[in-house]
Amino acid sequence: MKIVFYISLLYFIIVCNASAGVINGTVTDSQTGESISSATIRVEGTGKSIVTNQAGQYRIRLDAGNFLLKFSHVAYYSDTIFVQSPDSAISVDIKLRPSVHLLRGMRVYDRKYDPAQEIIIEAIARKEKLLARLRSYSFEAYTRALWRDRKKQKPNDIIIITETQLKSFWEPPNKHKEIITARKQSANFSAEQNLYALGEIIDFNENRIDFGVTSVVSPTAKDALDYYNYYLTDTLFWDSLAIFRLEIEPKTQATPLFMGTIDIADSSYAIVGVDVGFNKAFPAPMISNIHYAQKCAPFDSIWMPIEVKASVDVDVPLVNLQLEFEMLASLHNYNIDVKSPQGTFDDYVYEIAENADDIDSVTWDSGQIIPLTPDEIRGYQRIDSIEKAPKPFRYYLARGIMAAIYIPTFMYDWFHYNRVEGAYLGVADTTQNKFPGVDVKFKTGWAFSQKYWEHDYGLTYTLHKKWRLKAGLEYHDRTMRRNIIITGPYGNPTFSALLVGEDPYDYYLEKGFSYRLQTKVISHRLELSANYNDFLQYSLDRNTRYSFFGENTAARSNISIIDGHLRSLTGRLRWRTTELVKNKKNETTIASYPYSSLTLETEMASPKLIKNDFNYHRHSLRFYHSRQIMGWGISTFDINGGMSEGGLPPQRHFVVDCATSIFYEGLSFKTMGDSNFSGDWAVSAYYQHNFGRSLFLKSGIPLIRDIPLSFAIHGGMFFNEFNREPLSSNQFFNTTLDKPYKEIGFGIGGIPPLMLGCYFTWQLSDYPTNKFSWQLGLMF
Repeated sequence: MKIVFYISLLYFIIVCNASAGVINGTVTDSQTGESISSATIRVEGTGKSIVTNQAGQYRIRLDAGNFLLKFSHVAYYSDTIFVQSPDSAISVDIKLRPSVHLLRGMRVYDRKYDPAQEIIIEAIARKEKLLARLRSYSFEAYTRALWRDRKKQKPNDIIIITETQLKSFWEPPNKHKEIITARKQSANFSAEQNLYALGEIIDFNENRIDFGVTSVVSPTAKDALDYYNYYLTDTLFWDSLAIFRLEIEPKTQATPLFMGTIDIADSSYAIVGVDVGFNKAFPAPMISNIHYAQKCAPFDSIWMPIEVKASVDVDVPLVNLQLEFEMLASLHNYNIDVKSPQGTFDDYVYEIAENADDIDSVTWDSGQIIPLTPDEIRGYQRIDSIEKAPKPFRYYLARGIMAAIYIPTFMYDWFHYNRVEGAYLGVADTTQNKFPGVDVKFKTGWAFSQKYWEHDYGLTYTLHKKWRLKAGLEYHDRTMRRNIIITGPYGNPTFSALLVGEDPYDYYLEKGFSYRLQTKVISHRLELSANYNDFLQYSLDRNTRYSFFGENTAARSNISIIDGHLRSLTGRLRWRTTELVKNKKNETTIASYPYSSLTLETEMASPKLIKNDFNYHRHSLRFYHSRQIMGWGISTFDINGGMSEGGLPPQRHFVVDCATSIFYEGLSFKTMGDSNFSGDWAVSAYYQHNFGRSLFLKSGIPLIRDIPLSFAIHGGMFFNEFNREPLSSNQFFNTTLDKPYKEIGFGIGGIPPLMLGCYFTWQLSDYPTNKFSWQLGLMF
């Protein structure tokens, strides 16, 4: 026992003496005494590298030992200090001498290649060789994001503060993983909302850089000289290494391009820094003054970002909102060409660690490598004080108005309205991994006009985590929507039904069980599932004509279905270009652009297999795609098709649904009035292209190119009919098409002050529906 005690005591002494110490201080100009922001502090011989904040302050935590700190900035001579890691925090201030610029930049317009163009050509020629040397990397990072109210004076302008600490990993060709290990935020912002991560680092060596659906030509693209002019403005120094600072000037304002500066290292011609914004062709509604900057440092002769800054102004005229968002990230503890731990690159591209909100202060301080400025400290204190203070009546009134808009729009399972259920009010929740591998779904509520309690409960268990093999059981007793091939199961008629009594959908009652088995195929993007369904289905009547602007006497009746006991088998194969995010125990998906989805589904109901009131086979396909088209805006198309065999009941018909609302409903048919078209087979296609301002900008005509509006076109066609006599005698199902239904239209958007769009659509076929329609919606 004594030996164990002495070993434990020795271990304790070693750990205490090896504990990390904190060194902090301020970097200033030796001549003016002013603080130097974005100065680099490198710990020589390690992967640690940090930068100073706006006040020139830094903080770095070091393990026990002796270290050489190197302080650098492109506008100053570097300096070094030898330090011994202390047991507690010590202050080390340093003054840097300004460096001398060897060359002032000049613009040469009449030469084929000025010096800047020769430099950028060399950088483009060498970038592939430089990139080939980078086989993998990982780093740690600290990020801070601020939202400011531009109408207020500093420091009272800060309205939200968030901080995160994270780890990031990368391997070729395109493996990326980011884990938020710790996070903090101001009291008016919940931890669940704090998902600010660094994301995959923007690589300016790429030929094209994607921002959502917008692709921008990189300043070092192989065809960059077709899009940019370059001018040498300064030659700076990083120690004894010359750094060429080039101004980037777009050759056109009709294509989204960068503008700003790029820093290129002499000899290697590597990118060592960027400081850019965008020209006016970049599609950014209600957003201005976009700024993005990277600062790099060499690691094993490879220049990697150590600081990322971004800022943008946001203006919402309707509510007189003038905000500024700014983000600062410091990247450190690089490991270059070191293999990532096994299992790092799984299905998740982003993760929030389960203990991210439970980090103790010592651990947090060790990762908060950029100290808060005095204004940010006061901002935290002021926000926390406001949140704790009693709230005035107008606060609760504003929250009530926001809830009245948000709940009907985004919380369908809590409240919705239609002509069958009337107002539905309920509660719903989905809990993931409350118990290991178990997901639970819960929904119950009361339909007031239908006077019926509705229920929906589900349980899913993960059988194999790696293959995402899951088994599920669901029971529901609720109002269902007939199968529709345009809007799908996600359309929400609440506002149009409440405002003007228009509801394009048809409903029936369904209760029973469903059993599901699903798994991924090769990747999480490809999912295969199989269901067994055992449902009782009943027709429902229209129960209300109510709307805010009076009873709608012309409201559509709710069509009848064929009542009966349905037992069916369904199989579905779905592919989507989505990424998975793990927020502690919860999982969600985010779309990646260009975005595509493909769904193949088949259903079989047969008395030969099991006792059944129905006998049919039903097959369907849906393909959706959205992408930018060579700087000419965003194209989106939606293709649907379906066919069947046997006696397809009305509740399984292929229904092309109408868009009766005055509000724009995307890829839906807009001239059909309140008519839906059904069949036992169908095919449809709809296309929309939003040019944004590109048509006006590319015209080059002085008055037209300055038009601050956007322009879009849309159109579609469908054809469906019954190959067999419909099982229902309802006249609605006897509507047939002898030729395709077609429509075409255009929209004008960006109309101030609400940035609204006005859409105009004409029917090209000859059917007794609307010949023309117009709708309002958001369009940028």
